[in-house]
Amino acid sequence: MSSRVPPGVDGILRDNRGFVVRALTGDGNIWCRVFRCSFWPAALFYSYLMIGRRSLYRIGVFRSRRASVPTISIGNLTCGGTGKTSMVQWVCRVLKDKGIRPAVLSRGYALGRSISPDESDESKLLKNSSEGAIHIADPNRVRAANRAVAEHGAECVVLDDGFQHLRMRRDLDIVLIDAMAPFGPGGTLPAGILREPRSALKWADLFVITHSDLCSSEELGAVRRALSVEAPEVPIVEAVHEPRALVEVGGGGRREVSWLRSRKVYAFCALGNPWSFLGTLRSADAQVVGASIFRDHYVYRPSDARELEQAALAAGAEAVLCTTKDAVKIDSVWRGKSGSQQLQCDREEVPQLLQLDTSRGLSRRRFRNGHFPTIGPGGPDER
Repeated sequence: MSSRVPPGVDGILRDNRGFVVRALTGDGNIWCRVFRCSFWPAALFYSYLMIGRRSLYRIGVFRSRRASVPTISIGNLTCGGTGKTSMVQWVCRVLKDKGIRPAVLSRGYALGRSISPDESDESKLLKNSSEGAIHIADPNRVRAANRAVAEHGAECVVLDDGFQHLRMRRDLDIVLIDAMAPFGPGGTLPAGILREPRSALKWADLFVITHSDLCSSEELGAVRRALSVEAPEVPIVEAVHEPRALVEVGGGGRREVSWLRSRKVYAFCALGNPWSFLGTLRSADAQVVGASIFRDHYVYRPSDARELEQAALAAGAEAVLCTTKDAVKIDSVWRGKSGSQQLQCDREEVPQLLQLDTSRGLSRRRFRNGHFPTIGPGGPDER
């Protein structure tokens, strides 16, 4: 475990993610850079493999299947941390407002064989807060889509983390780019956090730059330019995570976000990009006297709850804060302890999302009068 003080944290940062995660995300020291460089040959091979895989799907060697209802994919190019779950919730809300019944299809990430897809952190969070949408966790998204339509009457399916899931065709491909770490240190796996080379971005229909409020205008401009180089015709919009409320873990009391101003708090999270959470706390004028970060999808243990409580007390914190995603995982092991609250965030609406009209055919996929257009053979999704 390493400890250091990052900008905006007035105390010790306990980084529990491990050497490999720090190396791949670019957060580590010189030895992490040496580690990444040693995997560049493997990363080059992996890049060509992923380019070939996408090409084989496009020419029909590998077959993609279409759901019987319109399909929206929400994904990213990197390994975690872009805010896909929040975007899924927002899209579901838009669909329901238009009278369309959505179903969310997720893979159901889990860290052990004893954990079923329905018990993963993202599955629990989507079930609890996807605006009343149907949620099915199944690694086979085609099977999940058929179930959603046949058993639940879904009128649209939303693929959570679907950009690389090429087995299923989609009518709208939304790719999220984290403004704070758009491409990580730059390499594909295993020398970085890119799931595919940047060239895959040209197959997106829309870019949404997340956490845009946590970066300078110069940094946002650099991200926009990088995206325009890879996909000059793809529209770009920006989104932020806006704190909504403070809620006690376990569903207790509720406080306004303004309570955080000048308060001493201890933060913890297990996210792909933990810096976004700490940045949100800083933007709320909280005094972060210490923080613990864990690897994405980490399963909290009772010993973690004890250590977090002790660290918070030692730092003189008035409250312990985590994200809603963490709250669904730590709830069972935190019961009986005091002061832990979740910071609920909401994605700021991006009205341009449903109003774009471009030469790439996105206007033929957008919602019109609360309904989807029919996309027949030869349409923009026949690829």
